[in-house]
Amino acid sequence: MNIIDLTMSSPPCSSPISYGSEDEDELDKLRQTIRKQGEAFRRTSEIYLMQVDHPNLKDGGQIWMKSQVDRGIGKDVKLMVEDVRRFEETARKKDSTWAMGKGEEERRRMKNTMGYQI
Repeated sequence: MNIIDLTMSSPPCSSPISYGSEDEDELDKLRQTIRKQGEAFRRTSEIYLMQVDHPNLKDGGQIWMKSQVDRGIGKDVKLMVEDVRRFEETARKKDSTWAMGKGEEERRRMKNTMGYQI
């Protein structure tokens, strides 16, 4: 697909910009990756909830749970959920278009909600 600049305000391109199948292929790959991650998160949630109430918890389950907490497994997921919840519940716009010069929390919120669709 060739793009013609009728205003003559842009220098000529050495190669035409291609839209279509490459963008769709990338979107398909991203969707597949997000689905796999979502399934892993769902299974992790099932495992966690099952272990919390496991009858043999006194016989070593505490060691496993302490390990999960100490290693911070799921911390990023928990923060992402909190950021999206805040975004949805407060109907806030992004904290800023680019969180340049902002604190770590503002940059994280921006990354977790930029492009998120309600």
